[in-house]
Amino acid sequence: MSVRDSTQGYSATQIMLHWTVALLVAFQFFLNQGIGDAFRAVMSGEEPTADAVDAANIHVTMGLLILMLALWRIGLRLTLGAPPAPTTSSSCCCSLWLFSTLPARWCSTSSSARTS
Repeated sequence: MSVRDSTQGYSATQIMLHWTVALLVAFQFFLNQGIGDAFRAVMSGEEPTADAVDAANIHVTMGLLILMLALWRIGLRLTLGAPPAPTTSSSCCCSLWLFSTLPARWCSTSSSARTS
């Protein structure tokens, strides 16, 4: 991989890693029922079903893959750098607010619903 001027934008590898990690995180977020079932079974002293164990194994494997890809991304960021941050605009602030508050609100409401 060649070194490039970080003012020109992210490298193709950095972009590919970003979207790969984003897709894997979405996969983990939406398909987490199996590991939850296995965890609840173990915590209640029961034997988890084979399907729950398989789903938990997939979840853990995907999590380790995300960790490895994230470490690779950090290494690329340290070696290749990053382009300068864009100037602040209203659309930037709106998207930042959406990405930082909506998932937190969804998680807090869904976790309170699970405990009820």
